[in-house]
Amino acid sequence: MGVPVVNAAPPPPPVVSCLHKGMATPQPTGLSLKVLVCGLPVMLVGPPAYQIAGCTLPPAAGGPCATAVWTSGATKVQASGLPIAAQNGIGLCAPTATGLLIDASLLQPKVQAL
Repeated sequence: MGVPVVNAAPPPPPVVSCLHKGMATPQPTGLSLKVLVCGLPVMLVGPPAYQIAGCTLPPAAGGPCATAVWTSGATKVQASGLPIAAQNGIGLCAPTATGLLIDASLLQPKVQAL
């Protein structure tokens, strides 16, 4: 069974963040402008997806988070030749390798991906 795809969020408010409360802004390299779901671009697996600002993780602990990328997502659905980010995918921040927090409003229940 499919899972909801992840859309790019129009600001404000930011609805994607690192685990340390840094706000993530979608980057053009991480989304498909050719494929829209409910009027918004879908996020892609592979290229840098987000720029992160305001991460509270101190440098001594490996922080702060600066960017984030989707490392896995849909296995059978692509946009612009790349897999699309889906609810069951993994988004990781760099340089910390910690996860992303995604607001449920970015998940599109009308569109499912495998």
